[in-house]
Amino acid sequence: MRPERFDNLSRVVAGHTSRRRVIQLLAAGSVAGLVGVNTLPAHAGSSFGCGVQTVGLWLNAFIPGEVPGLTRVMDVGPYAGLSVVPTPVLPDFLGCFLTDQRSFSDLEGSGCGSHPSSRITAMCTVDVLSQTITSQSMFSCGTTHLDCSSGEVMCSQVAEVNGEGFVVTNASRAGMSLRLRGWGHDPCINAPAELVPDIDFAVHFDLSFEDSGAVRISADGAVEVFPAFEIYAMADNGSAVLLFDHFPDPGMTPGDLAHSQLGVPFRGFGRLDNPNTCESGSPCCGPGCCPSGSTCCPDQASCCNQSAPVCCSQFGGGCCTTEFGQCCPGPDGGAWCCPPSASCCPGAFTWDYCCPSDYYCCDDGCCVKGEVCCVMPGLESRCCPAGYECVDVGRPIIFCHRIGSARPGTPGFRESDLVPARGHASAQSDGRQGAPAAGQPGGSRAQKRHALAPSKRKGK
Repeated sequence: MRPERFDNLSRVVAGHTSRRRVIQLLAAGSVAGLVGVNTLPAHAGSSFGCGVQTVGLWLNAFIPGEVPGLTRVMDVGPYAGLSVVPTPVLPDFLGCFLTDQRSFSDLEGSGCGSHPSSRITAMCTVDVLSQTITSQSMFSCGTTHLDCSSGEVMCSQVAEVNGEGFVVTNASRAGMSLRLRGWGHDPCINAPAELVPDIDFAVHFDLSFEDSGAVRISADGAVEVFPAFEIYAMADNGSAVLLFDHFPDPGMTPGDLAHSQLGVPFRGFGRLDNPNTCESGSPCCGPGCCPSGSTCCPDQASCCNQSAPVCCSQFGGGCCTTEFGQCCPGPDGGAWCCPPSASCCPGAFTWDYCCPSDYYCCDDGCCVKGEVCCVMPGLESRCCPAGYECVDVGRPIIFCHRIGSARPGTPGFRESDLVPARGHASAQSDGRQGAPAAGQPGGSRAQKRHALAPSKRKGK
């Protein structure tokens, strides 16, 4: 090789390969056949658990303790001092009903003993990781029917709450959707159940999972004109977020349920987070946060930035650029990067390389597909054309012998049936263009992998 060509080739692989190694590769005819190998940039690492883990949802339908123009305070009997709602017609004959003695409340309990008093409550807990409902219940805190004049208890029963409750209707990596449907009616009205108006509710919830670990939630649907309604969401037993509340419009009474069906449409929004939620732009990844602008790998244990977004966690970690977007397993448990269409090759000299799409790996170089890879002890590996076999004829290089012809030293042997095996295919010399390495054409040896950096965590 002319000195100036050698010096130019040395500059291509400068910083990656010694001059002595360049000479070795040239002897094997392998340098130009190598496709560039990209460095694995450092990335963060952590394990699973960052961001919102569970979401609690609950709906209450309750009779407020004070409804202007409707409620009054009992002054006799065991419930003197508590507010009641007279029946819409003939209250002196049909009686009064205790209210829930409260206004809006974001408190949550597991039952009527700890939960704010309500005509109907529907609640559930959603596991964000598995996107399943882990628990749910629908219950009533009871109805007490009084004689409006004497305060005597005429009826005290707990209503049966019916309906399908909470149901997951859709789930994906981006989020999930739930539906809530149910109804119940006053158990103290002495009439056939089909004649007693129901308190109905129908709600659709959409949960959108942010990369930061926060959850955006929307609720839309419809409820009845009476009584009052409230809907809340909560992340990981934290603070409640109000999604919707409704106080009965002036003049509305329980009697309006008889001629209204889900007469109050609504739509509400909220955002749920917790102390482990990452800052905006920093994806949640395990219990930690990836740097801003990066993405969390599928193993939930590593992060790759936008300049090298392809995760190689399946081969011990690291990230590849889009141009070198194929992760290749390394002999030491690590990984390196090749272009998507290239072949990953384990090197014979403790480093790794790639061959173009129409080549395949041969020892520490590349042969054109269809050629024969020749590897023999004490000789540089080379390539033979299709229809030839590799032979050692006692010379410094491997030769190729036409299959089916007489072998050297036997009668009928012809010199034309024996040709020198050529060096590993060169992407430059035969007009092919390999992928660039380190911004230079022609390819180079693999670069060393970077050590993995620990993940950044919010507040740490």
